[in-house]
Amino acid sequence: MFESNLKKLPNLEKSAANSKIKSSISEGYYNIITRKQKMKDTAEKIFKQVKNQTVSMKDQKIEITQRQLRTLKLVMCHDYCQDMLARVYLDSLKLQVLKETNHLRKRIYLLPRESIFLELFPSQYGEHQFAAYNEDHQDPNLINREQQQFFSQ
Repeated sequence: MFESNLKKLPNLEKSAANSKIKSSISEGYYNIITRKQKMKDTAEKIFKQVKNQTVSMKDQKIEITQRQLRTLKLVMCHDYCQDMLARVYLDSLKLQVLKETNHLRKRIYLLPRESIFLELFPSQYGEHQFAAYNEDHQDPNLINREQQQFFSQ
């Protein structure tokens, strides 16, 4: 449903349509509001503590105290924004990695089983040994003892 269509609907139908939309996209939806609220609460606590400490100083002029509090607000706002960007960036990296692994997993199923190989235990001389994905290795001369233990587990 488009935004313009939602404006035309009555309130009950609007809420029903919104709930349908939210339930259909809930799996892929990233809610940043809860993260923002948690970080905002911690920033507010720190600001209140510092404010109480600066206000309790009786020997300072009011203008100096207000300037310090304004500077503190700016610094804390900047730190809050940097922290939020860092957390969102990390979450987006996690989501991209999950997306790519799912994409690779889908591609693996398209390959024939004979062409899928597992690379195990580089040998002593630097060349790589490959064990076929769908073969039973009964011959002990084919693979090392470590590889046999790996397949027996």
